[in-house]
Amino acid sequence: MKRTGGLAIQEVKLHWSKGWSFVDLYRNPDFYRFTAGLYAFLSPSPFALLYIGMTYDQSFSREIANHLGPTDRGVPVVSRADPVGRWIYKNATTNPKVKIAHVELSPGSRISRELVADVEAALINIYQPPANLRSTRTYYGRAITIKHKGSRKPFESVDVFE
Repeated sequence: MKRTGGLAIQEVKLHWSKGWSFVDLYRNPDFYRFTAGLYAFLSPSPFALLYIGMTYDQSFSREIANHLGPTDRGVPVVSRADPVGRWIYKNATTNPKVKIAHVELSPGSRISRELVADVEAALINIYQPPANLRSTRTYYGRAITIKHKGSRKPFESVDVFE
């Protein structure tokens, strides 16, 4: 943790994957066995960030499939998607993608559901994805520095919330 004016700032690195198709996720139910991190739904054309979510206690594949709903013979059953999934299906252009980020903390720090939720809320607050309804007006979480690594587009290299 870094200190600024007596205030401890939590440092977090997010290692972003490339954009994966929904088909990739359904074909690989144990895809990315990480169980704590963030994911982002993206529209490739025009390129846009649609939604930011988090998972803490289940695989990314399961969390994302909960949004998108089950498949029937390889085709998503849109009527059984949750509200986020229905919004994505209705508003995204063709072939939306999902990026997955696992969390790396500075030595001596411990991951928690609250920390992952603060990272999610901070990113929603600054990037304002249209499918997110919470955390768009105010960020109430801890002071945090988020460094984006890997295939980070559309995210800046560093976001700071004090």
